[in-house]
Amino acid sequence: EANHDPDRFPCPGELQLDRQNNRSHLAFGFGPHHCLGAALARLLMEEGLRALAKTITAIRVDRSVDEGTTGLRGPTELHLTYQARPSA
Repeated sequence: EANHDPDRFPCPGELQLDRQNNRSHLAFGFGPHHCLGAALARLLMEEGLRALAKTITAIRVDRSVDEGTTGLRGPTELHLTYQARPSA
């Protein structure tokens, strides 16, 4: 629930890439409980998104996202449709 506090993150359920305080999330913990793998996870995500951007021109969510019923936040499935970039 920490990253969904409306006092800290207005409209917490919306993806807002230009949110002013995007870097103040607690996904990797804080202080002595900070995740040791946080830097590696960020690097892997950055490289993966960079590689994906080189191979596709468009991507969209194919249908509504099922949030599931577990205690964890996030989709149980995410169906995407994408258009491959023409090969050079």
